[in-house]
Amino acid sequence: MIQTMPNTVKANDTMPSENYTHTNTLTGWFQLSGIAILYALLVYIGERYFESDAVIGYFEPASGLALAALLLGGKRYAWSVLLGSVLILAIMEGSLWKVVSISLGDTLQVLCGAWLLTRNGKFDSHLRSLNAYLRLILLGGCASIFIGALAANTALLVFGVLSAEHYFYGLLQWWMSDTLGVILIAPLVLVWWEARNDRRKIGQITEAVLLFGLTILVGGAVFLDWWHDVVGFVAQGYWMFLIVTWAAVRLGARAAMIVLVMTATYALLGAIRGIGFFADDIAQTHLINYWFYMAILSVVGMALATYFAERKCAEDALRIAATAFESQESMVITDINGVIMRVNQAFTETTGYTAEEAVGQTTRLLKSGRHDADFYREMWKIVQRDGKWQGEIWDRRKNGEIYPKLLTISAVKGRDGITTHYVGADHDITKRKAAEKEINNLAFYDSLTRLPNRRLLNDRLGKAMAASKRSGRYGAVMFLDLDNFKPLNDLHGHNVGDLLLIEVARRIASCVREMDTVGRFGGDEFVVLLSELDEGKAESITQAGIVAEKIRASLNDPYVLKVQYEGKAEIIVRHHCTSSIGVVMFVNHESGMEDILKCADMAMYQAKEAGRNLIRFYEPEARVTKGG
Repeated sequence: MIQTMPNTVKANDTMPSENYTHTNTLTGWFQLSGIAILYALLVYIGERYFESDAVIGYFEPASGLALAALLLGGKRYAWSVLLGSVLILAIMEGSLWKVVSISLGDTLQVLCGAWLLTRNGKFDSHLRSLNAYLRLILLGGCASIFIGALAANTALLVFGVLSAEHYFYGLLQWWMSDTLGVILIAPLVLVWWEARNDRRKIGQITEAVLLFGLTILVGGAVFLDWWHDVVGFVAQGYWMFLIVTWAAVRLGARAAMIVLVMTATYALLGAIRGIGFFADDIAQTHLINYWFYMAILSVVGMALATYFAERKCAEDALRIAATAFESQESMVITDINGVIMRVNQAFTETTGYTAEEAVGQTTRLLKSGRHDADFYREMWKIVQRDGKWQGEIWDRRKNGEIYPKLLTISAVKGRDGITTHYVGADHDITKRKAAEKEINNLAFYDSLTRLPNRRLLNDRLGKAMAASKRSGRYGAVMFLDLDNFKPLNDLHGHNVGDLLLIEVARRIASCVREMDTVGRFGGDEFVVLLSELDEGKAESITQAGIVAEKIRASLNDPYVLKVQYEGKAEIIVRHHCTSSIGVVMFVNHESGMEDILKCADMAMYQAKEAGRNLIRFYEPEARVTKGG
């Protein structure tokens, strides 16, 4: 008899490269040896129980084990196939060339099957789809076994072990027996290995027990002539199709495969004994009918099992998608024209629009008016090119409030690659923007007056100096110091002093243009930055002088400060203080920012030295000792 030993390639969806290396650990050697022994045992069972003197066996379970081992454990298990085949054939056959030819054929076909299935890395060894099961049968079974059978039988013919008249029969027998082994045993091992840690519910276990019990009874009646006098006239092969359908639909691929293996065993034993449904099949067709019956029954059973498994996965995916859709993120689904088809509850909570109000409208419903046409054109260009866009955008709620959000737009494509829908998921970032603004204020603005602090003022001065150098226009920096501030603090406390500083900041800001900058350096010191004055120095000095005088006059007006202490009546504090202002002009300035600020500071002290409540422009030859 010509035996075939299929492949065992690791393909838990792919065949990792490390699975092609030999395992040198003790555990690895035990695994290889265990598969070799099990393989040899199945070859013996096939020889001992699945053939008779009248016919060479048409079911080789070892081929299915070999392919499953390579798919789960990797290419290294080809050594187990070779070793197991050599050992069992050496014991049973004796002929050296027969042992060599069959063992190499067994190993070749299993390697070919594993390679054909896993060469593109897309084979699902868990057989969760009908496509994966059919690939297993056609590539791992039919195609690869034909290669192994052709090689082995040709070698046997060359070595004189097989006669020419029996060549094609031997080739056909090898192919049919090993293919049926792959059809029945390989899926059984793969689906049960994948679910080895699965825990079934009590109800499913009970149903499985009933199913397998019924398989034993019906299989015995159909194939072994149990209760022949009672049910023999109605016992037909189609009964097993009903049981396999029950197993596939209700319990899945694992139960279906057990039923199929039990059916194949009962049917073959009955045929060998000349009883049951296939009682005359050996004499009439050499078990061809049996082979086609089991092949069709197996394909039907696994097709049903994988179909219902795929449908269940699809239902689970839809349920998960529905749950995810109703997440905390606002989500909207539109067609390719931007017409809203569905929104979730978070969308309603964020925008104020109910599903009834939004569905049928376009996403223009949410436009804030803050983005121009170029913005949206570029956004959709990226979506069409990359299938996705993410960024910050401003939208409008139903109540008219404009708010910021982080939006992700994803294109949904059909199998033909054409976009069919768009999914938008967004997150309201109003609080984040407020926090960022607060952090920015703390970093760049004075907490009391809300004016730019020294850091921001330095940044703006640097930009003004660079702009002045490019345009040739003068800029000016004013350094202000209040002349009579300390007595107010000493007499009425810092609360009143703070009110005065706030009012000073307001008055200074009212005297300058929007493009100019007013900053607080600390204490009672303020800085004003004027940019884009005239190209002529004299005219620029005149312009800066006008602004400085306007500020000086404004700050010279009396202050009326209202103070409210807890539990007391409102107190009105009247105060008068003036300011000393130093001004420095700059254009195409080669010195740094610190030098300009230092010059403005020196000019301010010139004003103080001259009697206070005055304005002084910086003159390089003038030097003043700070004091007062």
